[in-house]
Amino acid sequence: ATLRDLKLPIVVIVFVDESLGLIELKQRNSGLTNLGVDFGPTDFPTVAEALGGIGSWVSNRDEMNAALEGAFERQTFTLLACKIGEKVYDERL
Repeated sequence: ATLRDLKLPIVVIVFVDESLGLIELKQRNSGLTNLGVDFGPTDFPTVAEALGGIGSWVSNRDEMNAALEGAFERQTFTLLACKIGEKVYDERL
């Protein structure tokens, strides 16, 4: 709501894995039970729109580029949600 109230044309990118993925990875690597890291789906673009911004899902590089171009032309905030795999961090860390 602050972004809306201040009319800040900020772009927010959310990587959606429906989990606290990095914490889950640390728990798993430490031999701990995964606890409190998974949660249900959240429609982040709809939340952004409810707060007065623009929200959309992007699923590939072309969609991301097009969404960013549109976002940079707006006078309000934009939230772009990108669904990623649950174990995407396994390959990176």
